[in-house]
Amino acid sequence: MKENNITLLYVEDDIGLRETYIDFFQRRVENIIVAENGRQGLEKFKEFHPDIVVTDIRMPIMDGIEMIREIRKIDKDIPIIVTSAFSEPDYLIQAIDLGVTRYLLKPLQRDNAKFIINETVEYVTLKKHRITREKELQQIIDTQKSIILLTDYDVIQRANQAFYNVTGYENIDVFKDAHKCICELFQDVIKEDYINSKIFSSSMKNGTLLTLTGKKMQMYRNTHQSDGIFLIDIESFVVQDEFVITLTDITELESTKIDLESLNNELVKKVEEIERANFMLEKLTMVDGLTGIANRRMFDETYKNELRKVLRYHKPLALIMIDIDYFKDYNDGYGHGAGDECLIKIANTLQATMHRKYDFVSRYGGEEFIVILYDIDEKGMLNIAQKLKDGIENLNIPHLYSKVTDHVTISIGCAIMIDSNENDATQLMAVTDEMLYKAKSSGRNKICYMDTKQS
Repeated sequence: MKENNITLLYVEDDIGLRETYIDFFQRRVENIIVAENGRQGLEKFKEFHPDIVVTDIRMPIMDGIEMIREIRKIDKDIPIIVTSAFSEPDYLIQAIDLGVTRYLLKPLQRDNAKFIINETVEYVTLKKHRITREKELQQIIDTQKSIILLTDYDVIQRANQAFYNVTGYENIDVFKDAHKCICELFQDVIKEDYINSKIFSSSMKNGTLLTLTGKKMQMYRNTHQSDGIFLIDIESFVVQDEFVITLTDITELESTKIDLESLNNELVKKVEEIERANFMLEKLTMVDGLTGIANRRMFDETYKNELRKVLRYHKPLALIMIDIDYFKDYNDGYGHGAGDECLIKIANTLQATMHRKYDFVSRYGGEEFIVILYDIDEKGMLNIAQKLKDGIENLNIPHLYSKVTDHVTISIGCAIMIDSNENDATQLMAVTDEMLYKAKSSGRNKICYMDTKQS
């Protein structure tokens, strides 16, 4: 199953869990690095530079939160998956603030863990592919004698070695520290077919950069310690509103026509491939691959933003957690293909029930879904919860293996935060999860509710 070159760092102080899940992870990634506590995990992170981190929260010497905080100082983008037997709200909020990618409660459920690890491996693989394509693009443009710039209207995103040679800047960041725009290097020459900084700047603001193709500009050349004349060619590419700008030194060959069409077509094609990879990566980080609705990563980001709005504007916030009743039995009885179809139908039904502008539903992992309702009262929350429950009932999906009834049903846990304060905000997730547990443990196929004042 593993056909990747991905390294996973697993940090766990419990030797029994380590032995159990090292084998689980080895089936899905190429390399496993194991640490017994946070300090050892941080040391091995610095030594091996893994692609994914899976860590417990509570550990001796250095806990998982502190280790994650130190890792984020080194790498703010690496996927981090937290495993913990504890569900205290303060740990959840700290983890969200540190940008943790996923959460797995112990003991780990293999189906859910498999889903999360596979999705994370896919994310890392696509990211590595994008980086490879970007390196290929850089190699291509670095072989060109002409200056090549990849830019949106006002920011240079990438430049080739010829640009650094001519301008004398070490890298793009040094250039940006000194200049807001490439046009600041243009000299104010007033000749037919020449442009200066004012013309270029005006074209950026008006969205008419493409009209500058074929024009000339004069710029100081660090390589020659003298001014040079450059022919401008600008191409756009379709994935985003960005441009490839080519500046060819024609100081000695001003009368010679330079055919740049072939070069620019190749560059545009490479850039489009990278932008498509970026688009796919962004979609992967926000959309559940099976159901097509928002995924756990999108929920984490949305929930964090909604909490901030609640604390700022003192509006109510409600959460609804949903679990498909006896879904493991459904999968075992009907097969995983039927299970996937069931998840898709349920996700579509839940999504279709969301009618207000800020209502949000996502897949939370495995057979769980979660809904965020901003600025809603208790009656409205319970009304939506009932509609969600009725909507799944009305699908009438056969489930002969259910211990509740002969069709698929869901259990729902709800919680609402009426008075907006930081203490309630940290408890809302935990209370909602508690209500879902109550709904499941008291017979399933029901709705259980509590507000944060009751908790």
